[in-house]
Amino acid sequence: MKKTLLIAMLALLVAAAGVGAAAANLFGVTPARAASLSVETTAALAPAGSGFTYQGRLKNGTAPANGQYDFTFALYDAPGGGALIGGPLSQANRTVSEGLFTALLDFGAAAFNGDARYLEIAVRQTGGGGYTTLSPRQAITPAPYALYALKAKGYKNVVTVAQDGGDFTSIQAALNSITTNAVANRYLVWVGPGTYTERVTMKPYVDIEGSGELTTRITFAGGGSYDLATLQGASNAELRSLTVENTGGTNYAVAIYNNLVSPSLLHVTASASGGTVSNYTMYNLGGAASMNNMRIIAIGAANNNYGVLNSNFAEASMTDVTVTASGGTLNFAVANVNSSALINNVTLTASGGTDSFGVFNSNSTLKMTNVTGIASDGTFSNTGVHNVNGSSLSMSKVTLTASGVASGNNIGVNNATSDASMDSVNLNSSGATTNYGAYFFGTGIHTIDNSILTGTSNTVVGNVLVGSSRLAGGPAVGSVTCAGVYDENYTFFPNTCP
Repeated sequence: MKKTLLIAMLALLVAAAGVGAAAANLFGVTPARAASLSVETTAALAPAGSGFTYQGRLKNGTAPANGQYDFTFALYDAPGGGALIGGPLSQANRTVSEGLFTALLDFGAAAFNGDARYLEIAVRQTGGGGYTTLSPRQAITPAPYALYALKAKGYKNVVTVAQDGGDFTSIQAALNSITTNAVANRYLVWVGPGTYTERVTMKPYVDIEGSGELTTRITFAGGGSYDLATLQGASNAELRSLTVENTGGTNYAVAIYNNLVSPSLLHVTASASGGTVSNYTMYNLGGAASMNNMRIIAIGAANNNYGVLNSNFAEASMTDVTVTASGGTLNFAVANVNSSALINNVTLTASGGTDSFGVFNSNSTLKMTNVTGIASDGTFSNTGVHNVNGSSLSMSKVTLTASGVASGNNIGVNNATSDASMDSVNLNSSGATTNYGAYFFGTGIHTIDNSILTGTSNTVVGNVLVGSSRLAGGPAVGSVTCAGVYDENYTFFPNTCP
């Protein structure tokens, strides 16, 4: 069946106008995507007609908003003033989670006649006072999706999945129908809004794109082994704009599993919970997975919670990613075992259980830049980065906090028989029986420059060179060489340690 798809693509950025008290300090919305479909076919696709899905990000102060909010949307023919073309449409009591919200808007087919159109948004907390109108209005500029897909991304084929009216109602059925995928014959499987309860195995040269992280969801229960994931990736394939979750209920809850393959993941929310043994949200067994603009969540009372696990010589990269691991006996935001990882512009949070690790790095190479990590509330220990077994660690512009009332140790960086190089890092440790900014044990080359180390028991312990840094809290002990350092009172020590 031949179909022509037209999707209006938006690249939007919305900043708020003046903020009133009734608006609860709202000052920003960053729309991620708005799309309308016009389908020429004998069977209607979903979504169809003049409606389009609008997904945005809402901030409360400087943090992503969470809770219930009311929205209004109005369509104008000018960026300011002008005539009201459609609306306002009200969207009351909408759920906003980690800043993300989705609204289905329909101003009618007559609203879009080829002339310029601008979307005006107003928002308030549900049950609050008046609305705050956000400014500026956003220009809606349609582009033919088929042309975009074929020319900009190289697709020669588009297969649609929708709960009513698509080529298929199952993502895996759509993938199974594709037999001619190749480097010169790429496919796109476009997935409409809805929840798809199934296991999905991707194919090379076949990308999967949903309608948004809050709009398209792939979900499945756990399994008796870690390879029974909700989704298995493939090399030369990209997954984007949807949510993948595994709800557990048996030994292993695995959301995304990549076995010796190197997929690309973009604008994906992934979660794993409910496994009785382990929750793995991203399990990369070898390969070179690329993770960009993702939210990764591992939560639940399993023995082990892994936000991201890289093993078996995996070469993983993470950019603009948020990872949370909490509630298990052992919680790892990221774990690298016999692997290498590049982590840039990433926020890591591990909490609860007996031990929590922002990053666990064993016999692996890790480079971290512009990273914020928090390890907290483990009853025995909390460690920002645990670097052991001949690993190599490089950190720049990294802030790590280890905190919580633990009976053992809280450590910003724990380094054992491994190399570690740190520049412009902030390590802060407090709350446990013993608290170390950085702890170095065994052999290895260890340097710290232009940094702040705070440990209420000891700022730094072991064999390490520290230059041009602040050591605040307990004394430096061990074979520590200090050059041009100062303490929390700004007392300068040119060639000794505080």
